[in-house]
Amino acid sequence: MVSISAPRPSSILIALLVMVVAAGKPSSAASSYTLKTLYSFCANSDCPDGQRPNSVIINASGDFFGTTVFGGAHNAGTVFELSPNSKKTKWSQKVLYSFCAQTDCKDGLHPFGSLILDINGNLYGITGTGGTKNQGVVFELSPGVGKKWQLNILYNFCSKGGSNCTDGKVPSPGLTYTGASSGIAYDGTSPLYGVTSDGGDSFDGTVFALTPPKLGKSKWTETVLHSFDANGTDGANPNGPLISDSLGNLYGTTSAGGPEFFWGVIFELIPNAQRNKWTETILYDFCADPNCSDGSFPQSGVIADPAGNLFGATSGGGTSDDGVVYKFIPSDVASGETVLHSFCVLSDCTDGNEQAHSSDITMDTSGNIFGTTPWGGGHDIDFEGDGGGTVFALDGTSFNVLYSFCAQAKCADGEYPSGALIVDGSGRIFGTTEYGGPNGGTKSGGTVFELVP
Repeated sequence: MVSISAPRPSSILIALLVMVVAAGKPSSAASSYTLKTLYSFCANSDCPDGQRPNSVIINASGDFFGTTVFGGAHNAGTVFELSPNSKKTKWSQKVLYSFCAQTDCKDGLHPFGSLILDINGNLYGITGTGGTKNQGVVFELSPGVGKKWQLNILYNFCSKGGSNCTDGKVPSPGLTYTGASSGIAYDGTSPLYGVTSDGGDSFDGTVFALTPPKLGKSKWTETVLHSFDANGTDGANPNGPLISDSLGNLYGTTSAGGPEFFWGVIFELIPNAQRNKWTETILYDFCADPNCSDGSFPQSGVIADPAGNLFGATSGGGTSDDGVVYKFIPSDVASGETVLHSFCVLSDCTDGNEQAHSSDITMDTSGNIFGTTPWGGGHDIDFEGDGGGTVFALDGTSFNVLYSFCAQAKCADGEYPSGALIVDGSGRIFGTTEYGGPNGGTKSGGTVFELVP
């Protein structure tokens, strides 16, 4: 394994300890969780309510907000709200905005990833394409008069650098801000941070900051904090949301590139005192172990525990080349990376198969890790025949599958879970599946679900 601090040359990479696989035999037996489908999309023909949800957030009143990649009035995706009745026995869904409502989809299309909710009730998110340059936008959605929400485009990517798009293009899912990891609500006045998977000085993606307008100004300002370069000792094609620590340092992953092995990295960006210059450090270079047993091709971001340890997942590498969940300690790089679980080590991949793009893991207050796999689980009646996916938990000593999708005929329970999970104080888990649901068929519009212990 290797862990280096950029910009050191690869000739002085540090040889580290042999990777330790977490103790505890993986278990394929699902714990006693009961699945409830809170909402099934494509309730009507043409899916005006949305199709393929990929993440939800929750406000203090217990309402969910999320995005769908497709569906809506123009089949270009939606932002939706899901609200419970007083007894939380029935949920009602409404579309807050349908994208591609403007000519040439200048308002964006195909939103994805988690939204951000600020202290005033405004929502912030990303679309993968659309906008004035058709390379994606950052948007704000604000509650207006008569319960009608107003869309404001904060930034159109590829607005700088001509066709080279030095400001980045094709943003990856999710935004963050300083304080997000500790649960502090976004104040609406501090910078938002994100990544683009393409564009930048070397066409290998960027990390950007989006700063709200100063007094008397009307436009948000985009600043590229770092441009990746796969031809150097850098990563390429960053994925998933960033996280920010208490000092304002940023952490994330790239799905490709690296100083030696080219299968992705964990990186850190550290600002100077004026926060106008950022220095990248490559914390870990994946595929450092034989046969990439340490993981490869991370397609989601990282999370951190209170001690600052980083956790994440890869879609490749591991014992069966179907991905791993890992731990990394930035304060002790010599300890290397620890694989907590390699997927698809059980027959028929009943422990799950491949950790998916944008399916970020989640940690509860006790330090237990929760996540999803898009395939596997042992119920092979899904559209691809690879299993409908799983929800899993790691408690530090053992791995458990909490639910395997397509346990119901025609995938009425949903299939292919994606996006970050929400775990509340009573241990209930909330998430989304991209397909399936009671409205019919393995390719129906997806669900918002609850798992009750």
